[in-house]
Amino acid sequence: MNKSDYKGVWTLAESAAGKVLPVSHELLTRGRALADKRKTQLTAVLMCDRVDDDGLAELIQRGADSVRVVQAPELAHFLVEPHAACLVGLIERHKPEIVIAAATTTGRTLMPYVAVKTNAGLTADCTGLDIEPETGNLLQTRPAIGGNIMATIKTPNARPQMATVRPRSTRPPNRDPARRGQIVREPSPVALASRIRFVESIPQKDQHALSEADIVVSAGRGVKKGENVRLVAGLAEALDAAVGPRATSSTAAGWSIRTRWACRARPSARDYTSPSASAGPSSTWPECRPPKPSSPSTATPTPRSSAWPTSASSATCSKSCPC
Repeated sequence: MNKSDYKGVWTLAESAAGKVLPVSHELLTRGRALADKRKTQLTAVLMCDRVDDDGLAELIQRGADSVRVVQAPELAHFLVEPHAACLVGLIERHKPEIVIAAATTTGRTLMPYVAVKTNAGLTADCTGLDIEPETGNLLQTRPAIGGNIMATIKTPNARPQMATVRPRSTRPPNRDPARRGQIVREPSPVALASRIRFVESIPQKDQHALSEADIVVSAGRGVKKGENVRLVAGLAEALDAAVGPRATSSTAAGWSIRTRWACRARPSARDYTSPSASAGPSSTWPECRPPKPSSPSTATPTPRSSAWPTSASSATCSKSCPC
């Protein structure tokens, strides 16, 4: 492998019902920073059955230099084998240096599969991405050892360098209607068969999806009994917030709110309130704070505490904790 043949930064865009999803725009913030440091092009890649032209144009307006689109009926719903066949084909033809995706269901499933097929290195759930000045390698920072340290990982001997980034861990770039770029319609592979058969998609009925919420209200074992869960639900309704219990035992006891790891799933929530949540040994309180994008210059793990900003989102509980 000649590493000099690999150029450019790619971000994996996602769509649903013909619309480009917001997480695609968030990745452009990360990708644009990396592409500028490498003095190269930023490309958004989208695989779908249909998409509106305004959505593709918005990817350009938010920072992409070009967009590569593969469209086929087999890509109407996410199945790993057809999507991987498309992405592997694009990588083999165009040889990007860096490929990043969101750590969504799609990204977490597709990226490891493609990394194996292309013999590439992959780091999952990154909270920080940077370029090593001396080598140009991608520095991929993520929590390690149960979240006690922040480890920076390199894959210097493989291309492309691949990483997934936690959704909503950064803000999307502003839209510039005057920005111009190239939209390329790529041919789909001849064989897009899948050993998995799509049966049905059941839409989420919750009014507030936790992954998109700006305010999260969470309940723990401190609410004592199921009747008190209604108070938490009432608070969430008054705040126009999403609900996610802090402790799994609240659901195990038969309470009405489904278990969700609010802080881990929604790291950039503007406000996080947890009435009567316990800070037991299994709790990882620093996860309640939104991660601050790091700019590591070496591959040496750094203490977890140094990765968090001093002005974190509000978090309240009944016991003293690092929040």
